[in-house]
This record gives sequence, structure tokens and C-alpha cells, in this order.
Amino acid sequence: MLNLLYQTWINNIPISNSVPPHKREIDSNGYGNVKSNYLEKMLEVVDIDWNSKSINNINPNEITYYHIQPEWIDLAFFYENVFHYIDEPILNLLRNPNNNIRLLLWFPSEGFHLSMPKFLDDMTWSINDKGIPSSKIYIVYGDLNIKKNYDTYLFNKKIGQDQKFKVYPFNVFETNYRHECDVRYFQGHKQKGVTNELVDLNELDRNHIRSHKFLCKNANPREHRIYIMSEIYRHGWQNQTIHSFLNRYFTPNSIGNLKSYITDHSMLNTIDEYSKRWLKEQTPIILDHNADTIGNDMNQRILIKEHFIETYFSFVTETVFESQPGAPLFVTEKTYMPFVNYHPFIITSGPGCLEYLRSEGYETFPELFDESYDTITNRASRLNVIMNNIERLCNNDIQALHTTYWNIWDKLEHNHNHFFKRNHTQQWQNLIDFLQDK
Repeated sequence: MLNLLYQTWINNIPISNSVPPHKREIDSNGYGNVKSNYLEKMLEVVDIDWNSKSINNINPNEITYYHIQPEWIDLAFFYENVFHYIDEPILNLLRNPNNNIRLLLWFPSEGFHLSMPKFLDDMTWSINDKGIPSSKIYIVYGDLNIKKNYDTYLFNKKIGQDQKFKVYPFNVFETNYRHECDVRYFQGHKQKGVTNELVDLNELDRNHIRSHKFLCKNANPREHRIYIMSEIYRHGWQNQTIHSFLNRYFTPNSIGNLKSYITDHSMLNTIDEYSKRWLKEQTPIILDHNADTIGNDMNQRILIKEHFIETYFSFVTETVFESQPGAPLFVTEKTYMPFVNYHPFIITSGPGCLEYLRSEGYETFPELFDESYDTITNRASRLNVIMNNIERLCNNDIQALHTTYWNIWDKLEHNHNHFFKRNHTQQWQNLIDFLQDK
């Protein structure tokens, strides 16, 4: 059983670790720099028990984790540095190389490139500054390529293997999103009365030609999403897609590192000028929720049935879209949403995303897309193949897309059923075994 060490208890209830002293109260919404009991909530979902320990009842010879659950990177590793708020008695236990008290960074909710500012560099410096041996640091991270990418990071930084942390790749979003679907849509294996979100197979008309070709929803205006949506508009394809672009968190004025997204640099000025004008004049584009309401409750997870039954595929713009070396493979709930409502998909993600999904038992759709993009490690080249797919499908007759969609219906049913039938307990048990040195 996993032993978790908490430094702060309020009325015999533990709260998240490394909370700044002025915020140390029970708060289920989180603390800014750390999440509120995210690991514990997920362990409950998969029915895995743990022991809650205080400094007064631990056995230092038993493997026990002081676990930090970072929230916002800038807060967690800079403004409200989580290592700064480890109380001295706990810190002394972590510094001691002769016990089994360890530090766990539970961070599967992010999968950014390790070169991201205020991230691994700052984290490594802080851990060294606090005098915690690297052998006692365990990191569970959302990049499924973290082992390889961390080795590349160490090599580039000229950091020796004796200073290496133990890292573990983990996809938390499939379990989490499945649980959210269960809570929202099902009770006792029967569907709840939510009628405007899940596609009802009895309502589908195979003869109905849908109003749009694809669905593409975007909240946070990441660079690759700006490029994709502005190019869709520049080419005049916007009326063929149900789409959104919310400018969540901030309103950008340009793509930024545009050169890294295009293969034809002769188009650089044209694309740059158009995208800047598009951002200023066309955004935000609101489909259901706006930038202020998308984060409330489960709004960013909620599906609208009409968006799916009036389109033929989803263009999924995942959170992280990078080039090798060091390209993360970070899979979030965005990837699984098409499965729930019977959509094929094309995706901007790390190279190898389709291969990963197939290894997990899901089907992909070469009948509809040129999926060679999945093996391309350069971001610009990968995006070029993806956008060529969109151009081809936008230029083709919608009747052909309609026919192909129904020809692959068995695959769509398979992905839907596979998502809801998968048991994730073994995946989590493998993680626990890693933490227990098994």
C-alpha cells in the first residue's frame, strides 16, 4: 500500500503539501501552486488504497512519499515555489539519505517540453539548493516520452547520471475523462437523462448529409492553434467547420515562432500578416462557452451532440505540438472526446500519437486521412501533411466524405465501446509498483 506523508493537518484532515502558510486551510479547489488531493481522488476512482501519514506516525524505514501536486508552473516553481514551502522537519527527513522518506512530484496533468522556462531547470536548482538527494526524487509526468526526453535533457545540460531523478510516464487523462463521463452520463450502468450531449444511435440518419465537414474547438490560443485556425480562414474553409477559438487566459497578437510551423518560408510574411489581422478582427470565436465560463465546473469537458452529428470528423488540436529532439507525447481528454461521440479524428500531437493509441487498442483512420504525419518528427513537416489533409477534404465533395464516414462505422463503434469498457486498474497498479520499487 502506498504511504503518503502530509505536513499539514486541519481537524485531523490532511491538506495538500507545500501550500504557502497563509493559504493552509481546507480548499477543494486547489491552492494556486498545488492541486487539492488530485492523486488521492484518482486513487479512489481506481479503487487503490493508501495510508495517510503525519510526521508523528511514520516509520522512516518504510517507503513513504511526501507528494507535491503542482498546479500552475509559474506559481509552483517560481512565485510560490513548492520546495520553499516544505517545512523544516519534513525537509530534514528528505535530506537524510539513510531513510526511505522520498519526494514525489505528481505532475501527470502536464506534458510540456523540458526546455520550458521556469520548469525543470528551476525545479532541479531548487531540489539541489534544499539539499535533497536526487536518488530520493520521483517524478510522474504526462509526457509519455519522458524517459527518453529526460535522458536527452541530462545529456544536453551535461548533468551526470548520479544526479538523475527517477521519472515515470503516465497518462492520467484517459482514466480521469472516463470517470468524468461516468459521473455525468451514467448511473448504475444506465444512461442518465442528458439528452443534448451524447449521440443517440437511434436518432442517426444514414441518409442525412451533415451541414459541416469537421469540428475543431480551441480554448487556449497556443501557437499551433493560431496557425491552424487562421489558415483555415485564409483559405476560406471556415464555413465547412464548426469551430471555436476563445483566447482563454490571454489574447495573443501573433503566432510567435511562425518559422517553426511552416515549410515554405516564402509564405512567411503573408501568413504572418494574415494571422495577426485574423487574431485582431475575428477572435474570439465563441461556439458555446466563452473564455470566462469554459473553466467552470465541467464546461470544457461537456460535449454538444449537434456538433458531432452535423460533422464527419474531429480536428483535435492537442495541448503540446513539438519537434524532435525532445518532443513530448502528451495525451489529454481532447483525444478521447471523438471516441465518445463516434467521430474519426486527425490530431496535432507529438509524433507517435496514433501509434500509441493503436497500441492501446483504439482504431485510427487511414481510410480518411494520410496518417504518415504520425511518423514525422519535424513539427513544420508534420503540420504540413495535416493541413494537406484538411485542404483535400475541404476541396472534396461532401458526399464522398459522407460515404467514407459510414464505411468506417464499425471502427467508430469499436472506439466508443473500447473507451467505456477499458479497465485502468492495472495501469495504476504498475505505477504503484514503480513507486514501491517492485
